[in-house]
Amino acid sequence: MDTATTKENYTFAGWYDNVGLTGDAVTEIPAGSTGNREYWAKWERAASTAVASLDAAALSIYPNPVVSGLLTVTNLSGSGRVEIYSVSGTLVASYSITGEQTVVDISALPTGSYIVKANGKTAKILHAKF
Repeated sequence: MDTATTKENYTFAGWYDNVGLTGDAVTEIPAGSTGNREYWAKWERAASTAVASLDAAALSIYPNPVVSGLLTVTNLSGSGRVEIYSVSGTLVASYSITGEQTVVDISALPTGSYIVKANGKTAKILHAKF
């Protein structure tokens, strides 16, 4: 059976003979088998490698988790951008740095975990809505 199948950001976990993906994975079709058969591929989400390391000490952010929708990013210098990425590495928001401290409104983003990047520094935040 084909085990070289790929899907970006997922790990192939085997072929199954039932839609519930339960029991043992099918690794071969028995010799002499005839007739049509259906198999389902099981995929497991791969660990994200979008951010090599988080340096929260170098980039100060608060509050974390963000509940009000406003995130304050400090320990900034010069000009540039505060960028917010999903954990899969997609840029979801970008804001101009307005000085040593920049306040950004992330209330439009869905609840979840995000990566914040600014001036070559990186931190992880949790955005929660109650």
